[in-house]
Amino acid sequence: MQNVLLFLAMIGCPIGYIVLLFRMRREGVGNPPIIPMFFLFGTVGGWLLVFGSPYGLAALFTVFLFVVSPIVLLASSYWLQLKEERSIYHRISIWSGFWYPALLGLAVAAVAVADFLIQ
Repeated sequence: MQNVLLFLAMIGCPIGYIVLLFRMRREGVGNPPIIPMFFLFGTVGGWLLVFGSPYGLAALFTVFLFVVSPIVLLASSYWLQLKEERSIYHRISIWSGFWYPALLGLAVAAVAVADFLIQ
């Protein structure tokens, strides 16, 4: 299972990102959200690395995903919110960036509750 997650993180996410870039270009998306999508794919790839890596490396990735990713995704969503262009790709980037910190907080709360109930 770890090998599949590592493969998806190291090969699947970059290929998916490149395919998405070509798709946006083919569809003629004006001012495509290239950088926000890069951050989004990087965050997904980071979570795949967390669950596919040995413990020490996973801890390093987790710190990045809890500290840097929410800030970067929120900033990119806010930046896109100021733009007038609103394709489906822009909306996905905006909503993903705004929801990531909320989902991260819910996951932390769920783990805390589960830990409390187990003890």
